[in-house]
Amino acid sequence: MNCGCSQTFENALSYVNGEYIAFCDQDDVWRPDKLSIMIDILKNESIGLVYSNCDVIDEESNIKIDNYREINNLVGIDSSHENINEICWFNSFILGCSIVIKFDVLSKVLPILDNSHNHDKWIVSL
Repeated sequence: MNCGCSQTFENALSYVNGEYIAFCDQDDVWRPDKLSIMIDILKNESIGLVYSNCDVIDEESNIKIDNYREINNLVGIDSSHENINEICWFNSFILGCSIVIKFDVLSKVLPILDNSHNHDKWIVSL
């Protein structure tokens, strides 16, 4: 049964366990040190979600865009911006493949109440 992207993602999250959750789709390629760098940041008790920049590559792994944030003209905007929730909801520069969260953040993420937007935007707008 096809229940859509957001519902499928929510169903998958209901089965996860562990201290940290990293989102990875079938076409994502991570740098070898991605998780170690991001988990080191998440060891800070006051941080529940961390994201990274990412490159856009072609089928031969050639970098086509080496700074995804520049695509959206939001360079310099980060989570300290006073309107970060609105910015993320309408023009998210944070992709799911760049996110790692602590397990206890799932209680804030689930359920995904708005299936009209993708799960990436739902998570970063909370």
